[in-house]
Amino acid sequence: MASTIQGRCLCGHVRYEYSGRVGPANYCHCEDCRRCTGSAFNIGVGVPADSLRVSGKVQSYPPDDGREAKTTREFCPTCGSRVPRADSRSSPTVATS
Repeated sequence: MASTIQGRCLCGHVRYEYSGRVGPANYCHCEDCRRCTGSAFNIGVGVPADSLRVSGKVQSYPPDDGREAKTTREFCPTCGSRVPRADSRSSPTVATS
């Protein structure tokens, strides 16, 4: 079933909208996901990149510690809220975690 999902960061400077089918969720327990969430895991849903619209200024944080980059974390530079991000393992999709 197709649906439209809208969201925003805490302060409202970054907004996003997705129209389409929502697939199954995945749970990742890798070190990067545990660190970025402060939890034991991260929950994500992959969606086609061309169906997701993000507006507003977004700051990116690519891992730069010598390891193979798995994801680029994106967040609002004003309030720090995480926003949907690119996932180099599953291009051309985005992870909506």
